[in-house]
Amino acid sequence: MPVINATVVAGTYDAAEKGELIAGFTNAVVAVKGEGVRPFVTVLLNEVDSGDWGGGGDRITTELVLGAIAAGNEAAAAPAPAQAAPVTADV
Repeated sequence: MPVINATVVAGTYDAAEKGELIAGFTNAVVAVKGEGVRPFVTVLLNEVDSGDWGGGGDRITTELVLGAIAAGNEAAAAPAPAQAAPVTADV
């Protein structure tokens, strides 16, 4: 049955978060195939050392990933900008 390989930069997920990833990946397969497949879903989490991963020609580090996560969480928590009322005119 399915084997899911997920690779992350070392130090970006703690033990509890790794458990959440394993449960989430498993639940995603169960959502598609049904509860009977749960015992057969295998999830492997692989950690790559900080800086041993790259994208776009640049090294990806633990600090870079954690900074991006923090920035994304802050942006998601920020209130949405107020929308201006539509302008209408009588002609």
